[in-house]
Amino acid sequence: MADGLKIAGWVANQVDADMSEIKENLASLTELMSGPFWVMCQTSLQQQRKRLHSI
Repeated sequence: MADGLKIAGWVANQVDADMSEIKENLASLTELMSGPFWVMCQTSLQQQRKRLHSI
């Protein structure tokens, strides 16, 4: 990264189930990030709402 921070890896989060251009966004992030990509977490808004209501 620009400030010299070294990262071990990164995780992508898809919080919007209707997100467009997922593959293209992930490809851009992979190119821009300095550490290795580990995993893509996909969470639907419906799942998030269920979690919030259960708290």
